[in-house]
This record gives sequence, C-alpha cells and structure tokens, in this order.
Amino acid sequence: MNPNDATERQSVIDAAQQAAQRFNQSAGVITQVENNADSQTASTVQTINGYLKQIAALNQQYAVDFHASQDAG
Repeated sequence: MNPNDATERQSVIDAAQQAAQRFNQSAGVITQVENNADSQTASTVQTINGYLKQIAALNQQYAVDFHASQDAG
C-alpha cells in the first residue's frame, strides 16, 4: 500500500467503511437477539410465577384438608 497513491488510499477507506457498516449491522442483529431473549425470559418468568402461585394454592388447600382430617380423626 502506497500512502501517496490516492486510489489505494480510497480503496482502504472504502474497505474500512464497509467493515464499519458490517459491524453496525451485526450490532443491530445482536441487539435484536438480546431484546428477543429478554422478552422470552420475561414471558417464561411470568409463566413460572403463575405455576408457582397454583402450587402454593394447592399446598394451602392440602394443608387445610390435612388438618381437617386430623381434627376429625
């Protein structure tokens, strides 16, 4: 590469601009993947929390039924 050759300098500049565009595109894709993962994680946590509430309610009902059967015994 001859730094005094305008054509070669422009080729390097063009290649650098293309590389920068690719990096920016990659960053956009990574951000989109990150956002999708965050959204899916939030949805999964919400679903799990719903299941945990159902389990807690069943456990509470079991405890009530168990104590009622002990009192009747």
